[in-house]
Amino acid sequence: MPLLVELLETLRSNPHLTPASLVERYRDSENHRYLLKLMGWTPPGLDDDGGSRIFKDAMTSLANKEREQHTDNLLQKARDEGLSEEEKVELQRLLRDRSGR
Repeated sequence: MPLLVELLETLRSNPHLTPASLVERYRDSENHRYLLKLMGWTPPGLDDDGGSRIFKDAMTSLANKEREQHTDNLLQKARDEGLSEEEKVELQRLLRDRSGR
């Protein structure tokens, strides 16, 4: 699961990345081989019509949940101990994105 979270964070920060460029970023990582396998894998039952949409919806849902959890964590930290300037900017962006949905 940590790899998935890391991938989602990387893609959130760099939405322009293609699958190949994402794998290239991990070339020197122990996770590189897993990403190569994942690139060539098609989950059973997924077809070009509905299956890929289901997969994309699931990934979008996971990304949204991760973003909400990160927002909640920053809000809690702001109440408890305060935020750095970088965290404040990030929280503002997350809250702006949340209200835009």
